[in-house]
Amino acid sequence: ARAYPQVVAMNGSFFDPQGYPMGLVVDEGRLISSTRQRNWGALFVKGAHAEIATGLDVNLEDRPDLVLQGQPILVRHGEVLKLKDQVAKRSVVCLKDGLLLMVATSPVAADTLATYLADTSRGLGCRDAMNLDGGPSSALFVRLDSLHLVFSGDSEVPNALAAFPAQPKPAAEKAPVLGEAGAVQAGAADVAAADLVIPSHPKENVQLGSDD
Repeated sequence: ARAYPQVVAMNGSFFDPQGYPMGLVVDEGRLISSTRQRNWGALFVKGAHAEIATGLDVNLEDRPDLVLQGQPILVRHGEVLKLKDQVAKRSVVCLKDGLLLMVATSPVAADTLATYLADTSRGLGCRDAMNLDGGPSSALFVRLDSLHLVFSGDSEVPNALAAFPAQPKPAAEKAPVLGEAGAVQAGAADVAAADLVIPSHPKENVQLGSDD
């Protein structure tokens, strides 16, 4: 992520011991992993449209630009789902009024975080939200004109989710640095690409067609 003049990037999906992503993964219209997790959440992006659904709901015949799975789903249609109270660092994507929010936190219980994400008065007011890989993998990197943020994880990760501005501008000479938790909003009209940086499984990485 540091190679790009302006970027928002965070750790992505869960991965196996060999570093291959778990769950259904599509990057730039190419099927990277077909190991669909039917009950996991799924971030689905096509053009300027993004939604969070279950893996079962994703239809590859719609030819998405990007699909990334995680679990659990924290918020669905504005309602907090039943969650365990386990405390951990967390990486989350959530949707609010056409915006994709990328959130990284210090250790917090899933139900506490979900309540904050869904709260329209004191929280972020997200309609849908999904947990990505967290714990030691949780990390967020932001380099924009007015914001520079580095929320480092405790371990290296083999894949990441990144968003790039449509028209990159020179980085500001001085940018504020925030603490160890943050949320970044990316409007669909201002983002040219949401991209996955991932290792391709040798048996997959094919252009999407009509077959799932």
